[in-house]
Amino acid sequence: MAAHGRKVVPRQLPTAGVPATGTFGMSNPMPNHRAAREAADSDADMGGPGLAASASATAAHAAAAGSSSSSAAAAAASSAAGAAAAAPDVSHPEQVRQVLHVEWDSASGTFKGLPAAWGGVLPPGVSTHEVQDSSLPGGAAAAPGTREALAKAKEDAYSLWISTPYDVKRVHHVTVDPATATIQGLPDSWAAMLASSGISKEQVAAHPQQVLRALRTHMEGPVPALPTRASYERTVTEASIITPGDPRHIFAAEKQIGAGASGTVFLASDTRTGERVAIKMARASQLSSLKYEIALQKMSAHPAIVRLREAYLCTDWLWLVMEYVPGGTLTETLGPTIDFPEPCIACVCKELASALAHMHRKGLLHRDLKSDNVLVSFEGETKLADFGFAAGLVREKMHRTTVCGTHAWMAPEVVNGEAYDGKADVWSLGITLLECADGVPPYLDLPPLKAMLAITTADPPKLASPERWSKEFNHFLRSCLQREPKKRPSAEQLLMHPFVRKACSKAEFATFASYILRARGKT
Repeated sequence: MAAHGRKVVPRQLPTAGVPATGTFGMSNPMPNHRAAREAADSDADMGGPGLAASASATAAHAAAAGSSSSSAAAAAASSAAGAAAAAPDVSHPEQVRQVLHVEWDSASGTFKGLPAAWGGVLPPGVSTHEVQDSSLPGGAAAAPGTREALAKAKEDAYSLWISTPYDVKRVHHVTVDPATATIQGLPDSWAAMLASSGISKEQVAAHPQQVLRALRTHMEGPVPALPTRASYERTVTEASIITPGDPRHIFAAEKQIGAGASGTVFLASDTRTGERVAIKMARASQLSSLKYEIALQKMSAHPAIVRLREAYLCTDWLWLVMEYVPGGTLTETLGPTIDFPEPCIACVCKELASALAHMHRKGLLHRDLKSDNVLVSFEGETKLADFGFAAGLVREKMHRTTVCGTHAWMAPEVVNGEAYDGKADVWSLGITLLECADGVPPYLDLPPLKAMLAITTADPPKLASPERWSKEFNHFLRSCLQREPKKRPSAEQLLMHPFVRKACSKAEFATFASYILRARGKT
């Protein structure tokens, strides 16, 4: 059986975890894989993990089995039609570096206020000064027809490293109402400052970008610069503090829900509050190498990133008490008979781009974005997980060079061992969205070495059937998958792309994703 020229291997549905008895226990010591990785990491002086591309992770991803029943396919098609009919949900800017005012003029059918520099990231044939209504079809595109695609399994569906709230800031969606020449959505303190500033409505209407930029600089100060190496290390130390106490007296185990080389994950309940949590247990000997994973994920706290509540050190074990996300991985919503509706892909895209924009503003890189490391809840939430390869940038080192990640999702500059920054995550985002559409990432059926050669020498990957998807989605992927990093837009710029406007609501995405997950035994 083949799909889009790739070999397809059937995938078995995930099996349920083995229930525990109310207490936590571990049988065999786990090897310190992270320490072994760091020994070969050229960035070890900053604590950033490094690793040659992992063939084993990809082999598990490609190993496969099973397909959904006809009823599941019918339900997926039905939910896709519902999502297609719904009005897309507009994204909220996260930690915006520079405020741009772009508005839709219904009278002329154009977007006003697009910077000239955005010409390179607009759909082909579209002016840099306006986007014609004909270039942006109304409504969501209908879901493509059923197609066979390589279904992927994974070794450790719940192997994730998750963060606790750290340096959290509330996000506000600010717009300018041209009818009243006022700025809508400002925090109360900002609105009061603007009202007392002496700036007139005429000035707001004539120069909205400049007004917002000046207001933000006055209220928040300039965009933060990268920290120094010493400051970065102090922040890491503060963010990786272990919570005192004995977790065995606080949490009651329900069942094991995941196991892998890096640890075992249990579903448990907090006896103080009754809240359900996921607890990952690893050998205490791994604490020094896990310090950066814990800290960097705390430093990346964001609604679209799973969070770490607490970390305990008990006898010989490290306990990571994490937010429990009932559902599964994004990987588990893909399959040979499942079509991912475009509005749902845009919904996933909006959340992941928002998470990356937040991280990149803080000088942090994820470096292993793929469907296995994205959690999808029954409520339609999309959350980035697993910070095993995350790293930070500092003033003394504004790029990284360590080759790490999973080969099918790696950017060309990472494969080549060249200096890279957040644009490498943008490439991985593009591959992940392409995977949602086609059911499989490019080159997954190739040996890792041959795949990495293709990433650096072949034309950038494209959709298997571009004509089945909107021009906005095609253009979004082309933008993410530019071979030259400088030609790729940033995650913040991607949040303003027309494709993101096609996103369905979380409720609509939940209808699609939850049916697929439950059909595959997720509860």
